[in-house]
Amino acid sequence: MKRYGSLFASIFLLFFTTQLTSQGYGGRSIDPAQLADRQTADMVDSLALSDAQASKVAEVNLKYAKKMQEMRSSAEVDRSQMREIMMKVRAERVEEMKTYLTDKQHAKWLMIEEERRANRGQGNRPERSKDGKRKKKSNSNG
Repeated sequence: MKRYGSLFASIFLLFFTTQLTSQGYGGRSIDPAQLADRQTADMVDSLALSDAQASKVAEVNLKYAKKMQEMRSSAEVDRSQMREIMMKVRAERVEEMKTYLTDKQHAKWLMIEEERRANRGQGNRPERSKDGKRKKKSNSNG
């Protein structure tokens, strides 16, 4: 019986490590082209981009997705330097997007990006009070 437990544990660990490796440790490692495609599709949907805008936005998204991947794979800079560099690259992207988006689209895109940044890492976690207990959702329907 002990052998089966060890065998099961070994299979489980092998499967788990394979999944982590293939997903890039939580899905964070993604091909720049896939990332750019996803970003562009989101922008087309949320900003009602024209075909010409979508084409230019796709180019910009791919350009900056590649830059970000290069920086992440570079082991030459420490975490604080990396953060500073990435903030500059994001600012460059924001400025370049102004070229292809209307003022209204650009403002909406910035708002969406800020919401994403604020919600990053929170998932669907329930809100908690100061004592660590889950807050009850209030029913605003009456």
